[in-house]
Amino acid sequence: MRFYSLLTLTTTVALWLSASSTKAQNPYESLGVKVEPLTLSKGKYVEFFDKETVVQIGTVLFNTETNQVVAFLKTDTLYSESNLSPEIISRWLAPDPLASEYPSWSPYNYVMNNPIRLIDPDGRAPGDFINGQGRIIGNDGISDGKAYVIKTGETSFGTGTNSVSGAGLSNKDARAATNFVKNNSGNTDAFSNNASVYNNFVEIQGSSEVRQQMVNTVSADNGQGGTSASNNREHGGSIVNGAVNPAESGPISSPGKGAGISINMTGASTSFHSHPSGTEITGGSNLNNFSSGSTFGNTSTVGYAQPPSLADVKNSGTTARYVFGMGDKTVYIYNNSGVQATIPASKFVNPK
Repeated sequence: MRFYSLLTLTTTVALWLSASSTKAQNPYESLGVKVEPLTLSKGKYVEFFDKETVVQIGTVLFNTETNQVVAFLKTDTLYSESNLSPEIISRWLAPDPLASEYPSWSPYNYVMNNPIRLIDPDGRAPGDFINGQGRIIGNDGISDGKAYVIKTGETSFGTGTNSVSGAGLSNKDARAATNFVKNNSGNTDAFSNNASVYNNFVEIQGSSEVRQQMVNTVSADNGQGGTSASNNREHGGSIVNGAVNPAESGPISSPGKGAGISINMTGASTSFHSHPSGTEITGGSNLNNFSSGSTFGNTSTVGYAQPPSLADVKNSGTTARYVFGMGDKTVYIYNNSGVQATIPASKFVNPK
C-alpha cells in the first residue's frame, strides 16, 4: 500500500511538472490560442538550442544523449552577404583567392596575422616590392593589389643608333630602398611617412592573373629561336579594364629586317609585345646548331634585338609598357624615358 501511494505521488508530481512545462512554453493554451514560437529566422529554418536533446551543428542534427547523428540538413551553400544564417555568420565563406601566391602563409591567416597594423577591405594583396631578380623583398601593408619592381641600374640598353636610356638607379639608392622595404615590410605608417621610396620603383600590373594572360599571349613564340613563323614575328596586346586584349600578331620577318606589330590602344591602360626569339645563319652553309652570336668561319647566327627599340620608347608615353624578350627571357618595363626596370620572365607572373 505504501509503495502504491509513493508511486501515485511520483506520477502526480511528474504530470504536474509536465503540465507546468507545457504551460511555460505556451501560456495562452488555456485560452485556446496557439502561439508560434519566436525564432531568429522567423520560422524559415528549423532551430535547435543547447537545452534540447537534439541540437543543430552546422547542417548536422546531433543527439546529445545518444551521441549520434540524427540527420543531415539540406541547405543552400551559396550565401549572400545580406542573408547569412546565424550558425555560419562567423565562418569564412571561401578560401583566400590569393593563397597560392603566398605559400609561406597559412590560407587561414588574416592580414598576415597583424590586424593592429594592417587592414584588408577587399581581399587583394598588399603592395609587393620586387627586386631585379624577381624576388619579393617586402610590402607596404596597403591592400591595393599593386606591385613594384626596383628600377634598373643600367644607363642604356641596346647598341648603336637604336640604343635607349635606362633608369640608372645608383647602387647606393638601390641598397637604401631595398633595406627600407625589408626593415619596414607591412608597416603602412612607415611607407606613408617616406613616400619617396616609391620613386625608386616602377609600378607594374598588380594582378598575377593579368600578368599570366600577358605571358600566354606572347608565348606564341616558344623562345627556341630558329626560323619558324611564330618565332619570327611579334605578339602582344593591350590591357583594357583590367583584362588582356590580344592583338593580331605582326608580320613574319627575319632578324636582318627586324619585326613590328600594330596594337590598338583604344580604351587601353597600357600595352605589351614580344621581341622574337628567331635566329638565322648568315654566310657559309646553313648550319643550324649555333646559338645567337655564334660564329664558325664565315658564318654567324644572328637574332633580334631584345630590349625596347627607340621607336618603342618614343611612342610609349608616361605609362609603363612591356617588351618580352623571348630570346633573352627578360621582361623590360619602359616608358618614354627609357627602360625603367627589368625582371626575369620566369618570375614575372609569380615573384617569390
